[in-house]
Amino acid sequence: MLLFVAPLLYSDAKHFPKKELWELRAPIFANAIWLVFLTTILGGFLINFFVQEISLPLSFALAAVLSPTDPVAVQGIAEQVKLPKRLLSLVSGESLINDASGLIAFKYALAAFLTGTFSFRAATQDFIYMAIIGALIGYVLAKFIRLVETALLRQGIQDVVLHTTIQILAPFIIYISAEMAHASGVIAVVVAGVISIRQDSVYRRQYSEIKLVTNRVWEIIIYQLNGIVFVILGASLPFAMHSAMVNPSINNFTLIWYVIITWFILLIIRTFWSYGYMWMSYFKSRNMVEVKPKFYTALLT
Repeated sequence: MLLFVAPLLYSDAKHFPKKELWELRAPIFANAIWLVFLTTILGGFLINFFVQEISLPLSFALAAVLSPTDPVAVQGIAEQVKLPKRLLSLVSGESLINDASGLIAFKYALAAFLTGTFSFRAATQDFIYMAIIGALIGYVLAKFIRLVETALLRQGIQDVVLHTTIQILAPFIIYISAEMAHASGVIAVVVAGVISIRQDSVYRRQYSEIKLVTNRVWEIIIYQLNGIVFVILGASLPFAMHSAMVNPSINNFTLIWYVIITWFILLIIRTFWSYGYMWMSYFKSRNMVEVKPKFYTALLT
């Protein structure tokens, strides 16, 4: 979470268009929060119904893990398939903040499995606290880092290595600070990234060398992290699957069937949520929107 998620989300948030993020704020937050919780609850019940070997609390935990979209995967798919721009912006914006709601859902599903108890009130209060405090920490620290950089430049300290180091350390400091306050480090780095968006850079024309070096170093780091994280996931897969694959009481074709069922459940929930939300938006603003929602577009999400 610290080594990979913090810098990757910070970088994605920094490069996300502010205008599109604001225009799509309603569907982005609906998908990132309500859709994740809906998928966790409804998906958990359905997974438990079709795959009865998995207990209900663990079904909720599995659905919570699988419900958030991944920003790296979104960008990877976008390079191969020409998605509509608005759809790409929606899914990309959603993937920036849905990890926080997914982690909260996973935490309480796992706690319900281990302890046998679940408190909806405690889970709701925990989510609100983690989201609000995380956002505040990200905002305050992003502004503070900006003030530090501005103060250094005003003092004539234009060392490229120093300023690049500050930029690289920023997401790690912000993430750790939020986690120490028991808030969401994910939301903190995303908010900080949006605040530090490159269109509003502290580095003016006379500091173009700092800006150029910082951007290039960030590109190298993000490229390496994207590659390494998928190599690690691929290398971990055989170990994660080993106990189930070698278990003589479980048929491997049954396992594959369970995977397909789980995927299909999540696909159906997300598609119909997206389609319903599109129709709701259409009826709200049909005077401005002429094109009716298409089921195919909902399926693409």
